[in-house]
Amino acid sequence: MIQVLKFGGTSIANAKCIFKLREIVQGIEYSKKIVVISAIAGITDMLLAASNLASNKDIRYRELNNEIEAKHLKIIRDLLPVQSQSYVLSKVKFEMNSLELLLKGAFLIGELPPKLLNKILNYGALFSSHIIYEFFISEGLDICFKDSQDLIKTDTSFGKPCFNIESTYKNCRSYFTNISQSISLVTGFTAISKDIGGSALRKDGADYTAAIIAAAVDADILEIWSDVNGVHTADPKSIKQSKVIPYLTYDEAFDFSLVGAKVLCPDVISLLKESGNSIRIKNILNPSHHGTLISKDFEGFRECLFGVGHIEDLSILSVQKVKGMKTSDIFMRISNLLSQLEIEILSIMQDFREHSLSLVISKGTCANVEVIDQINKVFSYEKEMGKIGPLKIENNLAIVALIGSNRGNESDLYVKMVRRLRRRGINIKTILNRFSDNHIAILINEDDLYKSMNVLHGEFVEKKVNFLSYKKLKDGVGRFFVNKTIFSSSKYNPQN
Repeated sequence: MIQVLKFGGTSIANAKCIFKLREIVQGIEYSKKIVVISAIAGITDMLLAASNLASNKDIRYRELNNEIEAKHLKIIRDLLPVQSQSYVLSKVKFEMNSLELLLKGAFLIGELPPKLLNKILNYGALFSSHIIYEFFISEGLDICFKDSQDLIKTDTSFGKPCFNIESTYKNCRSYFTNISQSISLVTGFTAISKDIGGSALRKDGADYTAAIIAAAVDADILEIWSDVNGVHTADPKSIKQSKVIPYLTYDEAFDFSLVGAKVLCPDVISLLKESGNSIRIKNILNPSHHGTLISKDFEGFRECLFGVGHIEDLSILSVQKVKGMKTSDIFMRISNLLSQLEIEILSIMQDFREHSLSLVISKGTCANVEVIDQINKVFSYEKEMGKIGPLKIENNLAIVALIGSNRGNESDLYVKMVRRLRRRGINIKTILNRFSDNHIAILINEDDLYKSMNVLHGEFVEKKVNFLSYKKLKDGVGRFFVNKTIFSSSKYNPQN
């Protein structure tokens, strides 16, 4: 039996967390345990910031580099006995010197090519993996180490979750079948691209690494360890009344992942739905909690489910066109540019009366002025010929979404949702195109976000939620039965 465990940055944030990680891994009875490690919390962002500073010839990149080194050295000294520190300290310092050379290279050339950026970002998971591996060795665990670049092969560069299935699955099956150790420690986030060499899969690449391995070796379960008890009915940091959802189908989990459930990655859900591997979300700070189990076994058992999702820090990019200019042409050219700027398009709106096209976009890596300047360059000829009007960007917006399956009459539900929000003085800017069949998503001012979330959670989640309960068996597979949990005696009625 094989279990894959992924530990995120917050679950290895300090020595105390790593001690808990060891207890968790040691307590698992599976014959083979594959442990995927991400960078320590905040390190990937620091590496990206240092890279940008260096490429802009800002000497402050050195301060960030020193801060990254100090953070790792502190964990080593807090975690390992003195007699075991020297080797890993020298190893991490050697890698830090290599990182310093890469950042210095970006500083000297004043550029940040994709290959260089990928190499820099890969160091986060490499540092943490070295530390945890040496700690496990000092504790006498039966463990081996593998860099995921030796296993996962991609066909594209940074930001594209496109891996070569045939070669990657072959590599994973060959390696994990033949090793004798019971524990395998694997770096998350990294892969090898045939186009640019070392490649960072994506910012949530450790989750994706673990999912790829779980699918390749047909693992019994993938456990994703973070700092929350599981998937909640709303963001627990914003809505104190939110509840952990103990069971989700793949489709329900995918719905939550699209609108802000940070512990879920849409591509991970899609990949493991196809392969049929179960997923459990667990909390390293509360390991005894059941968490959230995602499995195909729960299809068709839930009568209804309501949750509230949200996405912050959004903008609307609007462009006016004149008659004769094809909307599809405008959209394709803008979307290609935004993709290069790492800006995601979340929704598309078209006003036929004003001949305008509006896109709801994420913040991305560029300032508004830079985005407009780049788009103006793309449409310089059309603007000169008067075929396209001025560009506008409206900021400080957010999406709030009501999530539910088997919701009944959708038009009645929408009317009630809008009435409740407007009654509390919340202005709805627009209704958005569906992310899926189980969403009603609206665009609002960011200042109204948390008020909206509280209203929707109180009206639709706390008044009626149907969950699945679960009974464990000794073999860890378990059986389940349906159990309705009503948070309030008053049932939701769309006519109210």
